[in-house]
Amino acid sequence: LIRWPGVIEPGTESTAPIQNIDYAPTFLEVAGAEIPEAIQGRSMVSMMKDGCRASSTWRDAVYYAYYENAAVHMVPVHDGVRTERYKLMFFPRGRHWNLFDLETDPQEMKSVHDDPEYADILAGLQKRYYDLRDLYDVNTATIPATRGDEPGWQKRNLSMSKLAKTAKPKLAFIGDSITQGWEGRGKKVWEENYAELDAINLGIGGDRTENIVWRLTHGNLGKIKPEVAVLMIGTNNTGHFMQDPTQIAEGVEKILSILQEKLPKTKIVLQAIMPRGKTKMDLMRLNNIAVNDRIAKMVDGENIVYVDLGDHFMNEDGTIDPAIMPDYLHLSEKGYEIWADALSPTLQSLGL
Repeated sequence: LIRWPGVIEPGTESTAPIQNIDYAPTFLEVAGAEIPEAIQGRSMVSMMKDGCRASSTWRDAVYYAYYENAAVHMVPVHDGVRTERYKLMFFPRGRHWNLFDLETDPQEMKSVHDDPEYADILAGLQKRYYDLRDLYDVNTATIPATRGDEPGWQKRNLSMSKLAKTAKPKLAFIGDSITQGWEGRGKKVWEENYAELDAINLGIGGDRTENIVWRLTHGNLGKIKPEVAVLMIGTNNTGHFMQDPTQIAEGVEKILSILQEKLPKTKIVLQAIMPRGKTKMDLMRLNNIAVNDRIAKMVDGENIVYVDLGDHFMNEDGTIDPAIMPDYLHLSEKGYEIWADALSPTLQSLGL
């Protein structure tokens, strides 16, 4: 509801699509103040002075995103675009689309994304979806995301946060299933190498960068102050979504900034994502290599050390021995022995 005597006629109804990001630039323009370039919304002043019409010069579609939080609502994480007549939704977990015709189905009861009659509408809205994500620089790899609707994930996350309140580790490992595997196939190796350091394992299988971002800001670090933290994350951003390497690297950078803020005295070992796949030309391996090319530049010469241990897990021809990685991704006990041995010089150089 807007009242602006002399500009908006009483009783005017508008169908122009607006977003909450439009409020700030609108108020700033009305006040005669400069609108910073960083603001992504658009001032509504010109539209309101044009009878509040949804003209061709105004926004044709609204981009929106729904991010899960600690409560984990019944609606899964998704984003989409909304026009006056249609709504397109994308659900990243299942990698599927929903399309609703709000004129014939205002309650959104039946998706028409697979209806041939809507093929052109679907294609057009998908293009608008990707264009708007680019416009707003949307990167899910940096946006905190929980997996709290998964009982196994929730249980492990809570147990780690509880442990982090009292633990006093000298060393912390942060990552996904490869890191969590120190408690499985790598348990014996862990005991032989890290038990005396009271090391803590902050790895959860299936996690991507955005999940680590969420965990580190929701209790996983507790009160720990490790001398060294080993971070390796990103292979699931590739494996699940084949996400753009630059976006994944930005997710890693976000994690590093959190660690530096919360653990200013901790040395961080930023480890390259391990190789995966049978051959050098495996597309997922190549995507991870592209990520590594980017994160290798994130060292600061003081608190962040970068190490790439990939060669230790591959044959000379670039293939991976299944005795080291049975599924060409996760490590065997021998694989964890190799990891511990290869990482040892770096940890020793940092005083461990």
